[in-house]
Amino acid sequence: MKDRFATQARRPVRCIFLFAVVLVAACEGTPPPAPDLNTVVWERYRDDQIGFSVEHPDVYETDRHHGGVLLRHDGYPVVAISYADEDEADRRGLWADHKAVGNVELAGITGKRYVYDHWDGPAYMHTVSFVIPWQGRYLALEFRTKNETLDPVQQRIQDSFRVGRN
Repeated sequence: MKDRFATQARRPVRCIFLFAVVLVAACEGTPPPAPDLNTVVWERYRDDQIGFSVEHPDVYETDRHHGGVLLRHDGYPVVAISYADEDEADRRGLWADHKAVGNVELAGITGKRYVYDHWDGPAYMHTVSFVIPWQGRYLALEFRTKNETLDPVQQRIQDSFRVGRN
């Protein structure tokens, strides 16, 4: 009799656990479709304090965030540019806690490429990150994307990335 009550008492706990697993698994952020490369108007964003600039479609909104910038498309953070030391990047759930998948050159500086899921609360965004050392810290150009390769708009953003006083 006692075992029967114990089994029945565990059922709600199992159901709640299963529901939580399904809920978290369904919380992948989905970026909106990229703007049409043939019709997009490009703007240049400059950060003179950190010392970088980057071109982006004019439909992306810029949002200063944690000492860097988010480029949002329809409210979704499609590009993040962060400037942090390794400990801060680790605390914020960025590239630092992941294994690099290769070397890259960004703005003429050799760095590392990371592919990981960036968790932000209960949701996550698949992220492709290009990280270079810059002025004693790390500068990361991160694309929140469903792919591991860049689409043409993302590639143009990456190609336009500059460091220094430009």
